[in-house]
Amino acid sequence: MIICCFPVASFATSKTDYLLLGDSIAYGQGIVNSNAGCYGKIVADTNGYNYKNLAVNGMTSKALLLYLDTSSVKSAVREAEIIQISIGGNDFLTSNLPLLLFTGLINADFMFNSIQKSFSANFADIIEKIKELNPKAKLLIQTLYNPCDNSLRRVYQKGVNAVNNTIKTYLANHSGSFTVVDVESAFAGHSDYIAVDTIHPNSKGNLAIANKTLSVMGSGRAAVITSPATDWTSPSQTNAAYSVINKLANIIASLFD
Repeated sequence: MIICCFPVASFATSKTDYLLLGDSIAYGQGIVNSNAGCYGKIVADTNGYNYKNLAVNGMTSKALLLYLDTSSVKSAVREAEIIQISIGGNDFLTSNLPLLLFTGLINADFMFNSIQKSFSANFADIIEKIKELNPKAKLLIQTLYNPCDNSLRRVYQKGVNAVNNTIKTYLANHSGSFTVVDVESAFAGHSDYIAVDTIHPNSKGNLAIANKTLSVMGSGRAAVITSPATDWTSPSQTNAAYSVINKLANIIASLFD
């Protein structure tokens, strides 16, 4: 769905406050210069927004719900005119990953169902809390993509589907609550968008998310990159927690290859 009423700064108007919330995707994990080179900065520079990124590596939906109760985040939400959120991936990645992957591979989906139920409740509370803090803010919610290209792709897709179906179901039941930025479709068939940690967007991936965001905003502007993203060149540059996750996933995948 394309919304054409997102503000674009001009010389005659004050700058729009644009806020990013959520997990490591929104934070910019996957590139060296995360704050300066991530998709949020590209969108802000293209449309002339005041840019603030309060995303946190490893954030789950439960953690984001609690985060929204902190004074600094409440203040940022109240001031923002546009809020973009990436959330859901860590609900699955940090929830007993080895057992989750194993049960997925043997088609025992009870853990996925349990996590989806929890995520669905948290997601609804997140949207409602933001609406309570700032009912006029325009919300952008990103879908989750599947970064995997080995035997675990099928299992990861279960988590992706759980997150994305929750987002789409909420919007179907609460029309107009937010605009979807369909990152999943933007990343389909593009393994070249994934960083060396095999999880996060690299510079190409961040540009793809920026372009998808600009598209749903309807600004009609080509992406402006003032600080080109620098890609990681080695897994040693990645966050230690995600490095462990990646190693565990690869070990489990090797058992089924």
